[in-house]
Amino acid sequence: MADIELDVREIPKPQRHPKIFGIFDDLSVGEALILVNDHDPIPLHGQFEDVRAGAYSWEYLVREPRDYRIRIGKTADVEPASPDAPAATHNPATAPESAQQLLGDN
Repeated sequence: MADIELDVREIPKPQRHPKIFGIFDDLSVGEALILVNDHDPIPLHGQFEDVRAGAYSWEYLVREPRDYRIRIGKTADVEPASPDAPAATHNPATAPESAQQLLGDN
């Protein structure tokens, strides 16, 4: 099957990520989505890392001002985690050591 192209520039922002993940999840292993956007979708890439790690590839095809094209390939089937789920952000290096530090009483 040929790659599916999705131009998200005209899609309202709150609908973009759910649409992208919906199409990605419907792909078969070996298929890809070509994402067209007007900015570098760094937050989306992070979200893929959080909820589809090991199941995708990310390749920039075009990186120009106001024109980004990224090939997002499906490399494995995984049980999808919800793209709306909060990302795990616990970092022991920056976590407060006590409730006092958390409250600022150190």
